Amino acid sequence: MPRVQSTKPRRPRKIGLLRLNLKTLFRRDFRIFFMGFVLVVMTLAPILAGYGCKQKSPSSPENSPTSSPLPYFSPTPTWTSTPMVDVVNVFGAYGTGQSQFRNVWDVCVNSVDRVFVTDFGNCRVEEFDDAGNYLDAWGSGGYAPGMFSNPTGISTDSQGHIYVVDLANRLQKFTSIGGYITEWGGTGPGNGELQEPYDVVVDHSDNVFVVDSGNSRLEKFDSNGNFMFSFNSQGSTFGQFYYPNAVAFSITGYLWVADGSNVLQMDVGGSYWSGFRTNGMGLSGIAVSSSGTIWVSQSSTEIEKYSPGGTLLGSCRVAGLSDPWGMAFDSAGCLFVADRYNSQIFKLRPR
Repeated sequence: MPRVQSTKPRRPRKIGLLRLNLKTLFRRDFRIFFMGFVLVVMTLAPILAGYGCKQKSPSSPENSPTSSPLPYFSPTPTWTSTPMVDVVNVFGAYGTGQSQFRNVWDVCVNSVDRVFVTDFGNCRVEEFDDAGNYLDAWGSGGYAPGMFSNPTGISTDSQGHIYVVDLANRLQKFTSIGGYITEWGGTGPGNGELQEPYDVVVDHSDNVFVVDSGNSRLEKFDSNGNFMFSFNSQGSTFGQFYYPNAVAFSITGYLWVADGSNVLQMDVGGSYWSGFRTNGMGLSGIAVSSSGTIWVSQSSTEIEKYSPGGTLLGSCRVAGLSDPWGMAFDSAGCLFVADRYNSQIFKLRPR
């Protein structure tokens, strides 16, 4: 007798709790699957394509927060076979002993050409003569008067006093031989308070200007620590700061502030005068020569020289100088540069 075939539909085979039915899958879900695949490709394509594109430099006009109000001079680096400086001396090494540093931050030179260096990692100040010979050191890690919590900026006044800011958000004043006198500051955004003070400079009248980086401003004090006023705040309008990092004072009576890749000229009353953009990705130090030229350092090993109007006069990389940071001129016109990476001080003579 012939076998009768059942007309009851056969159930698809189970795999776990799923029913495998390829025919139904491709007939019913193919369009949904394809549309989902297209959406994923459209989402990822711009991201993946970006890795093969040249990224915009942070120093380009459209990427800098202070680009719109500042005059854009578009300087071109001057690379020549003749260096614009000669290396006179290099002193210091990594360590904890005399003439050694752990990541130097800043340097200043007083009226008799004594050189003072903030030793960031060892939490102290070291003193040298103009030839780089070790003379003295003071300070240690801590928060008590005369101690430091990673000292950053340093400056000196007409009486020989030394002013040091540190990451305890304070400024301490010392005698020329390191004797503690007083301190002021405190953490916060209020008048006289500080947040990440990175530099300090003193003008001809012994007024003290602190780069209050975390609060995007400069604060002005008298030599006894009395708050006078602060100027500029964070923003991109004319004359504002984004994240100021260093400051210098010129013999003509102006403050020059390094802020990102920009240099701003201010008077001691807080009024903005002018500014220009440098070639750098980010400035780490600034100094003004007796002739009025503006020297800036970049953590990319480069040192640049500008006219007060923003014209690039020269750009160089010094052999062995890896991470130029704070800078200062002596009475003979030589430039001292702190090399954070190598924990050394370079003495350079401009040509």
